[in-house]
Amino acid sequence: MDNSPNKLTKRDFAKAQCKVSRLKIHNSPSNLYFYARFIACAQATTRYCFIQDDDYIIWPEIVNALHSQISKSDGSTGIHLLPPQEKLFSHLWTMRKGSNIHTSFAWLGYGTIVPQSHVAEFLDVLNFLNATDEELKMADNYFTILSNTFAETWFDQGVELGGGHPFTVGVEGDERNRRHIITAVQMLESIAGCAHPPCIDPPSLILPYVNIGSQLDPLHVSRAPCLGSTCLLETSIDLLPNDVTPFALATDHVLAQEAINAALIDDNRRNHYLNHPPSYAVDGRPETAFCSFQKAKAGDVISLDTLGQPDSEWISVELVFLVDLSTEEILRASIFEIGVEGSWVVSQDELSCNDSIIALPQNAGGFLRECSIQMLPATCVHNYASVFRVRLGGTTERSWCVHEVWLRGSRKESLKWTKKWTPSWNLLSRRG
Repeated sequence: MDNSPNKLTKRDFAKAQCKVSRLKIHNSPSNLYFYARFIACAQATTRYCFIQDDDYIIWPEIVNALHSQISKSDGSTGIHLLPPQEKLFSHLWTMRKGSNIHTSFAWLGYGTIVPQSHVAEFLDVLNFLNATDEELKMADNYFTILSNTFAETWFDQGVELGGGHPFTVGVEGDERNRRHIITAVQMLESIAGCAHPPCIDPPSLILPYVNIGSQLDPLHVSRAPCLGSTCLLETSIDLLPNDVTPFALATDHVLAQEAINAALIDDNRRNHYLNHPPSYAVDGRPETAFCSFQKAKAGDVISLDTLGQPDSEWISVELVFLVDLSTEEILRASIFEIGVEGSWVVSQDELSCNDSIIALPQNAGGFLRECSIQMLPATCVHNYASVFRVRLGGTTERSWCVHEVWLRGSRKESLKWTKKWTPSWNLLSRRG
């Protein structure tokens, strides 16, 4: 859907190598703002829609990861990529009121995959609620809230393209966003806020978009897609204090609750969250790192999920970490496991660590350590092994700090090691 006054034609996409038969362009008669993306998705013939703003780019392997994950998640309402500052806002804004209202807010423009049918149902709800033209144009502010579910959000690996001042940024944009968020919650309360929802007339009317039933708690894991190949990092390491809770006494208290939650996070914790997100462990840049704010504790998990795309030609696989000395100690106290059809097989190999050629950051002296452990072969069938993880078995006084994690394997036709997810530097040359 093109909101620009400059109308697009298929000739504009001649270099995109997209089949003309698969390309559909809808030139809007006027700037419909966010509403345009929902109209375009509702008119799509595919099962899912991928949405992103034109000032952001999402790499193909990340789109593949989104598609792989949503395809195996029955009932998913969508997956939203968010930069750390927006991920934090969504976490603080998560709302639960009584047993009927359980919802959250997440933007779509950073990269979102949603079921096409879900969008069509959303537009039906807006029509039923007699949304004004302004509310329709600000449809992003209503999408996740009216679904009455906790949106799944991932730390993104997006690259900003620039191109002007974002529409939603600034004092005016913030006030507009808050106003529409409150309106969206009031709309949700009109549907699900009574003792026996739906609270509509006639009560038999079905609004399939709004989840009236119970809702599981938000995921207690953090996820980030890998750059370089299709995989997903997942961790149970706490990123925020446990007393940040999704709770609101009343609809009008939603934004006040956000402020209360925000006050529970001091500047050091907030800056750490923004500067050391999980996405930094799979971005191919050794100078960035995913670091825990608190000391590692028993049960902490970091895993790489190949999303059901194992390589049947591998005869062995290593899980590899680029870490500092403190994290090496954590790894040596950990258990390494392979996920096979819902169960876990423990690797019987030993962790091996050596100096890499990457110097420790901030002129600390020395080099980052490359630690690896063989995960396959194991007592499982290779084709069914798709998740590889490290789990801390005890307690430690150290904090996690993972600069990169990836898989490395050898194939049947050659005993030479190859990198399945290739960081942007050469770690094969070692020191010492």
